[in-house]
Amino acid sequence: MSWPTKKLGEICDINGGNAAPQDYSVFSEDGIPFVRMQDLGRYHITDNFTETRDRIKREAISKLRIKIFPKGSIILPRSGSVFANHRAILGIDAAVVSHIAILNNYRGVHPRYFFWYLTKLDIGRHAVKTSNVDSISFQRLGKFEIPLPPLEIQKQIVERLDKIVGAQKLNDGLIQKADELFQSLLYKELNPSGEKWEEKEIADIAEARSGFGFPLDLQGDKNGGLPFYKVSDMNIVGNEIEMKSHNNSISVAKGEKLKYKPAPAGSVIFPKIGAAVATNKKRILVRDSLYDNNVMALIPNKLIDPNFLYFWLRNIPCRLGALPPAGTPLPKVCL
Repeated sequence: MSWPTKKLGEICDINGGNAAPQDYSVFSEDGIPFVRMQDLGRYHITDNFTETRDRIKREAISKLRIKIFPKGSIILPRSGSVFANHRAILGIDAAVVSHIAILNNYRGVHPRYFFWYLTKLDIGRHAVKTSNVDSISFQRLGKFEIPLPPLEIQKQIVERLDKIVGAQKLNDGLIQKADELFQSLLYKELNPSGEKWEEKEIADIAEARSGFGFPLDLQGDKNGGLPFYKVSDMNIVGNEIEMKSHNNSISVAKGEKLKYKPAPAGSVIFPKIGAAVATNKKRILVRDSLYDNNVMALIPNKLIDPNFLYFWLRNIPCRLGALPPAGTPLPKVCL
Protein backbone atom coordinates (compact mmCIF):
# COMPACT_ATOMS: atom_id res chain seq x y z
CA MET A 1 0.00 0.00 0.00
CA SER A 2 1.25 3.48 -0.87
CA TRP A 3 1.01 5.95 2.00
CA PRO A 4 0.65 9.72 1.52
CA THR A 5 3.87 11.69 1.89
CA LYS A 6 4.83 15.05 3.30
CA LYS A 7 8.02 17.04 2.98
CA LEU A 8 10.33 16.74 5.96
CA GLY A 9 10.14 20.49 6.55
CA GLU A 10 6.35 20.23 6.92
CA ILE A 11 6.43 17.69 9.75
CA CYS A 12 9.18 19.16 11.95
CA ASP A 13 11.36 22.18 12.61
CA ILE A 14 14.88 22.04 11.17
CA ASN A 15 17.47 23.78 13.32
CA GLY A 16 21.14 24.58 13.02
CA GLY A 17 23.56 24.02 15.86
CA ASN A 18 26.13 26.26 17.51
CA ALA A 19 29.62 27.29 16.49
CA ALA A 20 32.01 25.36 18.70
CA PRO A 21 33.66 27.66 21.27
CA GLN A 22 37.42 27.84 20.74
CA ASP A 23 38.09 28.89 24.32
CA TYR A 24 38.23 25.66 26.32
CA SER A 25 37.86 27.56 29.57
CA VAL A 26 34.08 27.67 28.89
CA PHE A 27 33.85 23.90 29.34
CA SER A 28 33.59 22.04 32.65
CA GLU A 29 32.62 18.60 33.91
CA ASP A 30 29.35 19.82 35.46
CA GLY A 31 28.17 21.83 32.43
CA ILE A 32 25.51 21.20 29.76
CA PRO A 33 26.44 18.43 27.27
CA PHE A 34 27.93 19.82 24.04
CA VAL A 35 27.44 17.41 21.12
CA ARG A 36 30.26 17.30 18.58
CA MET A 37 30.38 15.22 15.40
CA GLN A 38 32.83 12.77 16.96
CA ASP A 39 30.32 12.15 19.79
CA LEU A 40 27.62 11.37 17.24
CA GLY A 41 30.05 9.18 15.31
CA ARG A 42 30.79 7.06 18.39
CA TYR A 43 27.11 6.15 18.58
CA HIS A 44 26.43 6.15 14.81
CA ILE A 45 22.78 5.18 15.32
CA THR A 46 21.07 5.37 18.68
CA ASP A 47 17.66 6.19 20.10
CA ASN A 48 19.20 7.35 23.37
CA PHE A 49 22.16 9.71 22.93
CA THR A 50 23.45 10.67 26.38
CA GLU A 51 27.27 10.88 26.42
CA THR A 52 29.49 13.71 25.16
CA ARG A 53 33.16 14.43 25.58
CA ASP A 54 32.62 18.11 26.45
CA ARG A 55 30.17 20.04 28.61
CA ILE A 56 29.75 23.79 28.43
CA LYS A 57 29.47 25.95 31.54
CA ARG A 58 25.97 27.19 32.28
CA GLU A 59 27.14 30.80 32.64
CA ALA A 60 28.73 30.62 29.16
CA ILE A 61 25.46 29.58 27.51
CA SER A 62 23.78 33.00 27.73
CA LYS A 63 27.02 34.89 27.19
CA LEU A 64 27.77 33.03 23.95
CA ARG A 65 24.09 32.71 22.98
CA ILE A 66 24.36 28.94 22.84
CA LYS A 67 21.12 27.22 21.84
CA ILE A 68 20.01 24.25 23.94
CA PHE A 69 17.93 21.58 22.23
CA PRO A 70 15.45 19.41 24.14
CA LYS A 71 15.57 15.72 24.87
CA GLY A 72 13.75 13.85 22.09
CA SER A 73 15.21 15.93 19.26
CA ILE A 74 16.66 13.98 16.32
CA ILE A 75 20.20 14.89 15.27
CA LEU A 76 22.04 14.09 12.02
CA PRO A 77 25.10 15.38 10.13
CA ARG A 78 24.57 18.26 7.75
CA SER A 79 28.18 18.96 6.77
CA GLY A 80 31.47 17.11 6.81
CA SER A 81 30.21 13.62 7.71
CA VAL A 82 26.97 13.54 5.74
CA PHE A 83 27.92 10.27 4.01
CA ALA A 84 28.33 8.52 7.39
CA ASN A 85 24.52 8.76 7.85
CA HIS A 86 24.69 9.01 11.65
CA ARG A 87 21.30 9.35 13.37
CA ALA A 88 20.42 9.84 17.03
CA ILE A 89 17.62 10.85 19.36
CA LEU A 90 18.83 13.09 22.16
CA GLY A 91 18.28 11.41 25.52
CA ILE A 92 19.29 14.66 27.25
CA ASP A 93 18.93 18.40 26.76
CA ALA A 94 22.09 19.47 24.96
CA ALA A 95 23.94 22.08 22.93
CA VAL A 96 24.87 20.83 19.46
CA VAL A 97 27.70 21.85 17.12
CA SER A 98 26.85 23.63 13.85
CA HIS A 99 27.86 20.67 11.62
CA ILE A 100 24.80 18.81 12.92
CA ALA A 101 21.13 19.46 12.09
CA ILE A 102 18.51 19.18 14.83
CA LEU A 103 14.92 18.14 14.11
CA ASN A 104 12.11 18.68 16.64
CA ASN A 105 8.57 20.01 17.17
CA TYR A 106 7.14 17.07 15.22
CA ARG A 107 3.77 17.47 13.53
CA GLY A 108 1.58 14.51 12.53
CA VAL A 109 4.38 11.97 12.86
CA HIS A 110 5.40 9.57 15.62
CA PRO A 111 8.91 10.68 16.68
CA ARG A 112 10.35 7.15 16.74
CA TYR A 113 8.76 6.25 13.41
CA PHE A 114 10.35 9.40 11.98
CA PHE A 115 13.71 8.46 13.51
CA TRP A 116 13.68 4.90 12.18
CA TYR A 117 12.67 6.08 8.72
CA LEU A 118 15.55 8.58 8.72
CA THR A 119 18.04 5.78 9.52
CA LYS A 120 17.15 4.20 6.16
CA LEU A 121 17.33 7.47 4.21
CA ASP A 122 20.71 7.91 2.51
CA ILE A 123 20.95 11.68 2.85
CA GLY A 124 24.66 11.59 2.01
CA ARG A 125 23.81 10.64 -1.56
CA HIS A 126 22.31 14.11 -2.02
CA ALA A 127 25.20 16.05 -0.50
CA VAL A 128 27.09 18.66 -2.48
CA LYS A 129 30.58 20.07 -2.10
CA THR A 130 30.67 23.42 -0.28
CA SER A 131 34.16 24.81 0.31
CA ASN A 132 35.42 21.29 -0.43
CA VAL A 133 33.22 19.83 2.33
CA ASP A 134 30.25 17.51 1.74
CA SER A 135 27.09 19.19 2.98
CA ILE A 136 23.32 19.19 2.72
CA SER A 137 21.44 22.49 2.90
CA PHE A 138 18.47 23.03 5.21
CA GLN A 139 16.39 23.75 2.11
CA ARG A 140 17.30 20.41 0.49
CA LEU A 141 16.84 18.56 3.77
CA GLY A 142 13.36 20.00 4.13
CA LYS A 143 12.33 18.68 0.70
CA PHE A 144 12.81 14.99 1.45
CA GLU A 145 9.48 13.17 1.13
CA ILE A 146 8.48 11.19 4.22
CA PRO A 147 5.73 8.53 3.90
CA LEU A 148 3.11 8.99 6.61
CA PRO A 149 0.77 6.08 7.37
CA PRO A 150 -1.90 6.73 10.04
CA LEU A 151 -0.42 7.27 13.51
CA GLU A 152 -1.73 3.91 14.71
CA ILE A 153 0.16 2.17 11.90
CA GLN A 154 3.24 4.25 12.71
CA LYS A 155 3.07 2.98 16.31
CA GLN A 156 2.83 -0.62 15.12
CA ILE A 157 5.86 -0.13 12.87
CA VAL A 158 7.80 1.38 15.78
CA GLU A 159 6.93 -1.59 18.03
CA ARG A 160 8.20 -4.06 15.44
CA LEU A 161 11.39 -2.09 14.77
CA ASP A 162 12.08 -1.74 18.50
CA LYS A 163 11.90 -5.53 18.84
CA ILE A 164 14.32 -5.97 15.92
CA VAL A 165 16.73 -3.46 17.47
CA GLY A 166 16.48 -5.27 20.81
CA ALA A 167 17.49 -8.49 19.08
CA GLN A 168 20.32 -6.64 17.32
CA LYS A 169 21.65 -5.36 20.64
CA LEU A 170 21.68 -8.95 21.87
CA ASN A 171 23.64 -9.91 18.75
CA ASP A 172 26.09 -7.06 19.36
CA GLY A 173 26.52 -8.43 22.87
CA LEU A 174 27.41 -11.82 21.41
CA ILE A 175 29.94 -10.17 19.10
CA GLN A 176 31.45 -8.41 22.13
CA LYS A 177 31.70 -11.75 23.92
CA ALA A 178 33.48 -13.18 20.87
CA ASP A 179 35.95 -10.28 21.08
CA GLU A 180 36.50 -10.97 24.76
CA LEU A 181 37.04 -14.66 24.03
CA PHE A 182 39.56 -13.79 21.34
CA GLN A 183 41.41 -11.50 23.73
CA SER A 184 41.44 -14.23 26.35
CA LEU A 185 42.83 -16.80 23.94
CA LEU A 186 45.37 -14.42 22.48
CA TYR A 187 46.71 -12.76 25.59
CA LYS A 188 46.18 -15.38 28.30
CA GLU A 189 46.16 -18.91 26.94
CA LEU A 190 48.25 -18.51 23.81
CA ASN A 191 50.67 -15.93 25.27
CA PRO A 192 51.77 -13.90 22.21
CA SER A 193 54.99 -12.91 23.95
CA GLY A 194 56.09 -16.56 24.03
CA GLU A 195 58.94 -17.99 21.99
CA LYS A 196 56.75 -19.40 19.22
CA TRP A 197 55.14 -16.07 18.35
CA GLU A 198 56.49 -13.65 15.79
CA GLU A 199 55.70 -9.94 15.44
CA LYS A 200 55.07 -8.51 11.98
CA GLU A 201 54.34 -5.03 10.69
CA ILE A 202 50.89 -4.78 9.13
CA ALA A 203 52.57 -3.99 5.80
CA ASP A 204 54.27 -7.41 5.97
CA ILE A 205 51.03 -9.37 6.23
CA ALA A 206 48.50 -7.26 4.32
CA GLU A 207 48.15 -4.68 1.55
CA ALA A 208 46.41 -1.44 2.53
CA ARG A 209 44.23 -0.27 -0.36
CA SER A 210 42.06 2.86 -0.46
CA GLY A 211 38.69 2.96 -2.19
CA PHE A 212 37.47 4.74 -5.29
CA GLY A 213 35.28 7.68 -6.23
CA PHE A 214 31.70 6.56 -6.82
CA PRO A 215 29.92 8.76 -9.42
CA LEU A 216 26.31 9.52 -8.54
CA ASP A 217 25.05 8.36 -11.93
CA LEU A 218 26.34 4.85 -11.19
CA GLN A 219 24.71 4.55 -7.77
CA GLY A 220 21.46 2.75 -6.95
CA ASP A 221 21.90 -0.44 -9.00
CA LYS A 222 21.91 -3.56 -6.80
CA ASN A 223 22.17 -6.07 -9.65
CA GLY A 224 25.65 -5.46 -11.02
CA GLY A 225 28.38 -8.07 -10.74
CA LEU A 226 30.50 -6.14 -8.22
CA PRO A 227 29.17 -4.84 -4.88
CA PHE A 228 30.23 -1.21 -4.37
CA TYR A 229 30.22 -0.56 -0.64
CA LYS A 230 29.84 2.65 1.32
CA VAL A 231 30.35 3.10 5.04
CA SER A 232 26.56 3.05 5.45
CA ASP A 233 26.43 -0.52 4.08
CA MET A 234 28.28 -1.67 7.19
CA ASN A 235 25.10 -0.83 9.14
CA ILE A 236 22.79 -3.12 7.14
CA VAL A 237 21.31 -5.88 9.31
CA GLY A 238 23.30 -9.04 8.59
CA ASN A 239 26.51 -7.12 7.80
CA GLU A 240 27.73 -7.00 11.42
CA ILE A 241 30.77 -9.18 10.65
CA GLU A 242 30.65 -10.24 6.99
CA MET A 243 29.49 -7.96 4.15
CA LYS A 244 26.64 -10.04 2.77
CA SER A 245 24.33 -7.27 1.49
CA HIS A 246 24.84 -4.10 -0.53
CA ASN A 247 22.87 -1.09 -1.73
CA ASN A 248 25.01 -0.38 -4.80
CA SER A 249 26.93 -2.33 -7.40
CA ILE A 250 28.43 -1.97 -10.88
CA SER A 251 29.18 -4.41 -13.67
CA VAL A 252 32.58 -6.06 -13.89
CA ALA A 253 33.02 -4.44 -17.32
CA LYS A 254 32.31 -0.98 -15.91
CA GLY A 255 34.80 -1.58 -13.10
CA GLU A 256 37.48 -2.57 -15.61
CA LYS A 257 36.71 0.48 -17.76
CA LEU A 258 37.13 2.75 -14.73
CA LYS A 259 40.33 0.85 -13.82
CA TYR A 260 38.93 0.06 -10.38
CA LYS A 261 40.62 -2.92 -8.75
CA PRO A 262 38.29 -4.98 -6.53
CA ALA A 263 39.49 -6.24 -3.15
CA PRO A 264 39.23 -10.03 -2.90
CA ALA A 265 37.08 -12.05 -0.52
CA GLY A 266 38.71 -12.17 2.91
CA SER A 267 39.77 -8.52 2.87
CA VAL A 268 38.88 -6.47 5.96
CA ILE A 269 37.33 -3.06 5.31
CA PHE A 270 36.79 -0.10 7.66
CA PRO A 271 36.00 3.65 7.55
CA LYS A 272 39.08 5.80 6.96
CA ILE A 273 37.78 9.40 6.86
CA GLY A 274 35.79 11.68 9.14
CA ALA A 275 33.68 10.93 12.18
CA ALA A 276 32.87 7.42 10.91
CA VAL A 277 36.39 6.42 11.98
CA ALA A 278 35.18 6.80 15.57
CA THR A 279 32.68 3.96 15.10
CA ASN A 280 35.63 1.51 14.92
CA LYS A 281 33.79 -0.72 12.44
CA LYS A 282 35.59 -3.65 10.83
CA ARG A 283 33.95 -5.95 8.26
CA ILE A 284 35.08 -8.96 6.18
CA LEU A 285 34.38 -9.13 2.44
CA VAL A 286 32.81 -12.44 1.40
CA ARG A 287 33.25 -11.79 -2.35
CA ASP A 288 35.37 -9.62 -4.62
CA SER A 289 34.08 -6.08 -4.04
CA LEU A 290 34.65 -2.38 -4.62
CA TYR A 291 34.23 0.32 -1.99
CA ASP A 292 34.21 4.10 -2.08
CA ASN A 293 36.98 6.48 -1.07
CA ASN A 294 35.67 6.83 2.49
CA VAL A 295 36.70 3.21 3.07
CA MET A 296 40.01 1.36 3.25
CA ALA A 297 40.75 -2.36 2.97
CA LEU A 298 43.48 -4.53 4.40
CA ILE A 299 44.07 -7.43 2.00
CA PRO A 300 45.76 -10.27 3.89
CA ASN A 301 48.49 -12.32 2.28
CA LYS A 302 49.37 -15.97 2.94
CA LEU A 303 51.06 -15.16 6.25
CA ILE A 304 47.80 -14.51 8.10
CA ASP A 305 44.30 -15.96 8.25
CA PRO A 306 41.66 -13.34 7.27
CA ASN A 307 39.50 -14.14 10.31
CA PHE A 308 42.46 -13.77 12.66
CA LEU A 309 43.23 -10.39 11.06
CA TYR A 310 39.59 -9.32 11.47
CA PHE A 311 39.44 -10.11 15.19
CA TRP A 312 42.84 -8.58 15.82
CA LEU A 313 41.74 -5.37 14.07
CA ARG A 314 38.54 -5.21 16.10
CA ASN A 315 40.69 -4.80 19.18
CA ILE A 316 42.81 -1.99 17.73
CA PRO A 317 41.15 1.35 18.65
CA CYS A 318 41.22 3.07 15.25
CA ARG A 319 39.11 5.94 16.56
CA LEU A 320 39.54 9.67 16.38
CA GLY A 321 42.12 10.67 18.94
CA ALA A 322 43.11 7.05 19.63
CA LEU A 323 45.72 6.52 16.93
CA PRO A 324 49.37 6.95 17.92
CA PRO A 325 50.91 10.40 17.31
CA ALA A 326 52.79 10.99 14.08
CA GLY A 327 56.16 9.27 14.13
CA THR A 328 55.03 6.64 16.66
CA PRO A 329 55.25 3.02 15.42
CA LEU A 330 51.88 1.48 14.61
CA PRO A 331 50.74 -1.69 16.44
CA LYS A 332 52.30 -4.97 15.35
CA VAL A 333 50.49 -8.24 14.71
CA CYS A 334 51.53 -11.28 16.75
CA LEU A 335 51.59 -14.43 14.60
